[in-house]
Amino acid sequence: MLQHIISRCLLFPFSEVIAVIGYEAKRIQHSIQIHDSRFRWVYNPDYGMGQSSSLWAGLKECHQGRSVMVFLGDQPLISPGTIQFIFQSGLEQQNKSDEPCMFRPSYQNLPGHPVFLGNIKQMSFRNLKGDQGAKDIIRHLKNRNLVPVEDPGVTFDIDTPEAYKRAKTMMGKGWGV
Repeated sequence: MLQHIISRCLLFPFSEVIAVIGYEAKRIQHSIQIHDSRFRWVYNPDYGMGQSSSLWAGLKECHQGRSVMVFLGDQPLISPGTIQFIFQSGLEQQNKSDEPCMFRPSYQNLPGHPVFLGNIKQMSFRNLKGDQGAKDIIRHLKNRNLVPVEDPGVTFDIDTPEAYKRAKTMMGKGWGV
């Protein structure tokens, strides 16, 4: 599933694609082979501290650009059209102002991923904690946009063996394509 998400990200004109890994990092790296100069692994030794530590580990390694798109490794069913929509909408907003901005898809009023963060140099990520990701930072942004989409993949994550089986079935039926 992670390889699918990484490969999906590489379809877009992102200058860098970073996958943050922690638990069983060596096994993951050996099982997933990506041959694209834009891709690299980042190890998060503090993976047990929650999602925020992985977000911070990845952000510290971003060397190019004014924006990032944050994907989760357990959400393989996001359609390319949704990714393109969030990316383009975020870039358009970012280019209108130097203010930090956020674009995030929602499905049936539930916030999802990927999340576009623009003008990131003006955001403070150092105090990220726990399993909240960037929620505290996003909460304080004046320019944040939750955008309804008709893509259940933005909220479908794989946290159980049953969800994994369901995702494989859904992918076989063309979901996330």
